[in-house]
Amino acid sequence: MKIEVELTDQEMIATLEKANAKLQSIKNQTNTQLLERFYEFAEMFEIIGAAIFIKDLKGIYVSVNKKWEALTHIKAEETIGCHDIDIFPESISKVFALEDQKVLHGGTASSSKGSFLLDSQTENLVSLRYPITNAEKKIIGICGIVTETSLQSTLEQRLAKLAQCMLTFTADHLLNINNLVALAGEEFQAACALYNKLENKQLCAIGQWNAPEGFQSVSAPEGHICFDVIQQGNDEVTILQHLDQSIYAQTDPSVGAFHLKSYIGVPVKSKGMTLGSLCLVYQYKFVPTTTDLDFFKLIAYAVSNEETRQDDELIISESDNKFSKLLMEIPSMAVQGINQEGRVISWTKTSEKFYGYSAQEAIGEYIWDLIVPDEKKNHVKDIIRTTFHQQRPSEEFEFQTIRKDGSKFWVMTSQTHVSLPRKESFLFSFDQDITDRKMAEAQIRESEENYRNLFNNAQVGLFKSDLITAKIIDCNDKLVEMSGYDSKEEMIATEIAMNNYVDPTAREKMLKEFAEFGFVNNFEAQFYRKNRSKFWLNFSFRLNKEKGWIEGVAVDISDQKTAQKALIESEASIKAIVESSLDSVWSVNTNYEVEYINEVFANSFFYAFGKK
Repeated sequence: MKIEVELTDQEMIATLEKANAKLQSIKNQTNTQLLERFYEFAEMFEIIGAAIFIKDLKGIYVSVNKKWEALTHIKAEETIGCHDIDIFPESISKVFALEDQKVLHGGTASSSKGSFLLDSQTENLVSLRYPITNAEKKIIGICGIVTETSLQSTLEQRLAKLAQCMLTFTADHLLNINNLVALAGEEFQAACALYNKLENKQLCAIGQWNAPEGFQSVSAPEGHICFDVIQQGNDEVTILQHLDQSIYAQTDPSVGAFHLKSYIGVPVKSKGMTLGSLCLVYQYKFVPTTTDLDFFKLIAYAVSNEETRQDDELIISESDNKFSKLLMEIPSMAVQGINQEGRVISWTKTSEKFYGYSAQEAIGEYIWDLIVPDEKKNHVKDIIRTTFHQQRPSEEFEFQTIRKDGSKFWVMTSQTHVSLPRKESFLFSFDQDITDRKMAEAQIRESEENYRNLFNNAQVGLFKSDLITAKIIDCNDKLVEMSGYDSKEEMIATEIAMNNYVDPTAREKMLKEFAEFGFVNNFEAQFYRKNRSKFWLNFSFRLNKEKGWIEGVAVDISDQKTAQKALIESEASIKAIVESSLDSVWSVNTNYEVEYINEVFANSFFYAFGKK
């Protein structure tokens, strides 16, 4: 097998360079989506009968077209997902792998010619490999175009002209379309070439080459050949001969006025809709070859692509203007546009208000030199770098930023990556002033601390507990001390209040009172301490409906209960002494009413007065 490899066909390389430029208009695509989009654009080259393949960075086939299947005699499903070594002989796969590496490492296109034995047939092929890059200029795969050498002479000349035409494209879409129309007219030596488009119910020749004097650029569409081609809306080329003998000699003014004999036209579509037609006219009988028609359709495809690009840019521009206006008018959020260097490229009115810098002062400066304190600069740089690399929004974070006058305030900030056609990607930084919230949080923390101090230092027991299980949720140190635990944590972890009642029926009485009144006041019950000793509590509580727990206060009344018991016992002892006394004992109140007399007094009074 004879193999020759050499760099050739720079014009073809230029064509693919322009094709790759189209890819830069794709916004926020994953690698797979980018490759799929490139394959759709490659339909333009399929018209001329080229075999096309796409590989990822590992050399694995991602997509191939029908011509590839016909040329290699290998089906797409047997190719996709495989390396060259899996489907070709080693001698061929090594050459292909070498060409792939040349493209990936060099970052430029590579063309080669060679004779290859494919399925027992020797094929003389010309292949062109081109690196596919994303919006960040990072190589994500390889596209290859393969043609037979026998087709190459005519093909490379025409592709070179198309490439040269497309490489002159500017932001002026109308000029680009006129250059394509001129290419068609010159290449096929027509009397005139036109791109007619329906606008406001008129047929408008917006693309013209060699239009004769007196030609009407805008006219009513009915009767014109191009209008009928547009109305048909198919993808086929219309070829008409003997125009002077056809119906169009009466309906289309140009036929008679300019002595036209032949017409070749093809619809131009964008996003599935027929917009216009590209046509060539002759003053003699012109019969195009199949190759001519394929290249003519290729030029029409390029016009269609330019129309789509213009439409997309208008939509994006309109959306961009609306979005920019919206950002400029958000009163509560400062928005800054930042490029990959970290320099400010846009600065809203709210940013001026927040930071004190005018847009004129801020644009062009590094964002961290304007508003970021020294201790946070590296952190902000890392976030910006990561956001560009990952092409997805950063996480929100809070920090104190600096105004022009040196004062500081708190912001909540986040960054979002943005990619637009033919523009360098950038990010928006969204800053919200949270100073008031931070002050409120500080006040709440102070209030909570004050409350916690009162809670913990109170000389009565305070608690929160579950209404159903009675388990302690929170309590202060005084209740811990009353209950005999070493710490609040220990008590919360181990205390089961419903089992700590000395008299289990006391809990039932308490719950009955709560169910009747919705609260409990001054309920007395005896409980067990940690060491199982007993103590008395007087407690009151109410339900916190919002939190779903009960909050209450408890007082240790064990000493009071002991004193009451001692008093009762003391009173019983004194009464026994008085009753057993041999003396008369009585007591009267301040109104001289008798309250008490003992038995001796009663007997003495009976003997003295006859009454008892």
